[in-house]
Amino acid sequence: MTSLKSISDVNGVKRRSFIAMAAFAGVVAVPVGARETKHDMHKHHAGHSKNAGLVDAAIDCSKNAMVCRNHCIDLLQSGDVTLSDCLSVVNDTIAMCDSLAQLASSESAHLPLMEKACLAVCKDCQKQCDKHKDHHRVCKDCMESCSELIGLLESRLG
Repeated sequence: MTSLKSISDVNGVKRRSFIAMAAFAGVVAVPVGARETKHDMHKHHAGHSKNAGLVDAAIDCSKNAMVCRNHCIDLLQSGDVTLSDCLSVVNDTIAMCDSLAQLASSESAHLPLMEKACLAVCKDCQKQCDKHKDHHRVCKDCMESCSELIGLLESRLG
């Protein structure tokens, strides 16, 4: 006869833990082909957004602007105020590029308005970075990513 102890505690493993492990083993045991078939149904979406290039350019610009912002902060903390004007411009750039990437990825109806606003902000950032590109590599990188995004935005806006 099986005792209640043996039902609730099998070799030191609680019943709930045992059931959870068995369920996990069942999921893992599903043939790889079966899992991929279900996943493949979504592959047709990957990389096919009509705005994929815009999203990538906006993310790249935001990433470089973040590096630039951190550089500005580091210099300000050390007492060097040469990039103080850049800090507010680069903060705007990060906000605009992040918003642009979000609206572009969701194909928002408001995307054209954001494109125009982001174009203006990126042009300001590009001008600021151009002043320092020969002295700071991060400024040059930020300026180049702004330039790429500006070119893309201008071609989209006509």
